[in-house]
Amino acid sequence: KWSYNRHASIHYLSAGMFGMFGSSSGPRDKQITALKNRCAGLVERSKNNVYELALNNTYTLRVVLPANFPKEPPHLQVLPPTLRSRFVDPIGKIYPGSNEILKTWNPQSSLADAVAGVANALHSEINGTRQVEVKSPTSYPHMTSSPVPSAYAANTMPVNYSSHSHSNPNMNPTVNSQNYGSNSKPSSAVPRVPSSFAEVENLSEQRIQQLLENPQAFDDFFHEMSCVRMLNAAKEETRKKNQERARKNLEKEQRIQEEQQKLADITERLTQLRSQYEQLSTKQAALMKQYSPAVIQEKLAQAVDEAEERSESIVDDYNRENLTLNQFIDQYFNERKIYHLRRAKMECI
Repeated sequence: KWSYNRHASIHYLSAGMFGMFGSSSGPRDKQITALKNRCAGLVERSKNNVYELALNNTYTLRVVLPANFPKEPPHLQVLPPTLRSRFVDPIGKIYPGSNEILKTWNPQSSLADAVAGVANALHSEINGTRQVEVKSPTSYPHMTSSPVPSAYAANTMPVNYSSHSHSNPNMNPTVNSQNYGSNSKPSSAVPRVPSSFAEVENLSEQRIQQLLENPQAFDDFFHEMSCVRMLNAAKEETRKKNQERARKNLEKEQRIQEEQQKLADITERLTQLRSQYEQLSTKQAALMKQYSPAVIQEKLAQAVDEAEERSESIVDDYNRENLTLNQFIDQYFNERKIYHLRRAKMECI
């Protein structure tokens, strides 16, 4: 528990009595004044809006008052958001359902009692569990990643608990995530094993002896422990999620089979097209080889030589008087024309 601060208690009691007899300040100012008197070490980050309370030299409890406070409840958050606790969501916000005052908040609720209750519960949990070492972010220069002795942590923020009608220093471990919005669901990670069990420490020797002698009673007591119930709840939640995933996967089985059949058909069609492509590629290579520039030039050279030989043969026939003049002119002219055309094509290549 936090150390008793007599001076703060007197101021808190005075503020409460002053509020009973009337004051010129509004409800918001009264709540803030009571919070300052109740929690020594409270730092005002933004006037009448944001306040911070050191839990130890690693974690800080931030209190943000909305514009319509106290009609709307305050928003509490642990900074940096690395504390693993059943009272804190993954981004560091305090579950409203984990504190009776926050859970049933109304304009007459006590801000000081709510903050003190949350701070004491978090402080007890920090001392009872292994702290998460973090590097100090630049926005929180007063924090450090090194752990602190429990004696120092216990006296970091003296807070007094008075017998106020709304005081609730103990946090309710039952968390209703629906009260905190859809974006602040509890983490599904396995809860940490606490260093002590309050249910066991409060047992009498007679009750312990009864549990040891009665296995059924011991089993019932064990399963009623809060940490065991939380673990069973996490296990059941994981089982349901896995079952839901399996159901969705089974629903997709027929579609997957259809897609697999389509893939097989496409693969077979691709194999056929690849075979046709290879055949056409082989044919193309043969044609390209047959009609390559070198082959064409070689064939043109042969054709030029043939035209030259036929021209000479026509001249020989004319000299032997085997052809008339008109026949010689026609045949020789045609052959020489073919010769020069082929010669020109060969030179172009």
